[in-house]
Amino acid sequence: MIPADINQALVAGANRVGLFGDRLRFFSEVPSTNDVAMGLAAEGAEDGTIVLAESQTNGRGRRGREWFSPAVAGLYFSIILRGVYSPTITLMAGVAVTEGIRAATGVPVLIKWPNDLVVEGPCSSGKKSKISKIGGILTETCQVEGAADAVVIGIGINVTTTEYPTGFTVQASSLENEIGKKVERALVFIEVLAAMSEWRLKMLQGYEHAMLDRWSELAPMSKETQIQWVEGNESRHGVTKGIDNEGALLVFSNEKIERLWAGDVEWRDSAAQLDSHKGYDVIRN
Repeated sequence: MIPADINQALVAGANRVGLFGDRLRFFSEVPSTNDVAMGLAAEGAEDGTIVLAESQTNGRGRRGREWFSPAVAGLYFSIILRGVYSPTITLMAGVAVTEGIRAATGVPVLIKWPNDLVVEGPCSSGKKSKISKIGGILTETCQVEGAADAVVIGIGINVTTTEYPTGFTVQASSLENEIGKKVERALVFIEVLAAMSEWRLKMLQGYEHAMLDRWSELAPMSKETQIQWVEGNESRHGVTKGIDNEGALLVFSNEKIERLWAGDVEWRDSAAQLDSHKGYDVIRN
């Protein structure tokens, strides 16, 4: 049974969430909402189908990295989309989720390329900024006979303050921790779906450029930020120069512009000295 707060919010926001309003499948617990959604997509689930879970026992991020998903502490859901197969779909999801969170809570969430949702704040020393992760996105493509049949967008958002496992490598925070008061998860859910519905329509109408412009506004670290990554056995350094029309990160390194598609990237802003964060494998062309 769909939780009462989520159901009430869906009814109240039906005119804003479009096709997402009546295609929700709720589970108390699943290994991974993306795994369930991928299975449903392969079986022909409708465009806009949502898999929402109270908790995940094997939630994951990019390359199978674990996503801590305790019950009632966050929002864990996956959306099945059909007809939108752009390589920038993850960026579109980042824009939608960021705008949804901002609308629901006022928390100034930023996007950290390619798929992290973060907040920036001062460290206790007051000498540098601290980047804390409050959410992430995992996009996967369901293929039939070698062709894209559907895209599954997995979204995890830390809503309430909770204890993270010992040895947790990522500096994590939550919406409640950032805002200092209780956050209505149902409102966050609806605002994210409303923004997703809006940006999905714009993508279908050919306004991908508008989405990329908005993504750049919400991802200031994608420009003029010092980064470091490993390529083979070599440690590389460069300065970010934005993204291209396919969503690759542009980096100025060794007197030329290179394109990164994903990567174990350490972000080191020269002014703020941002804390490093690792979580991807580099793919360059």
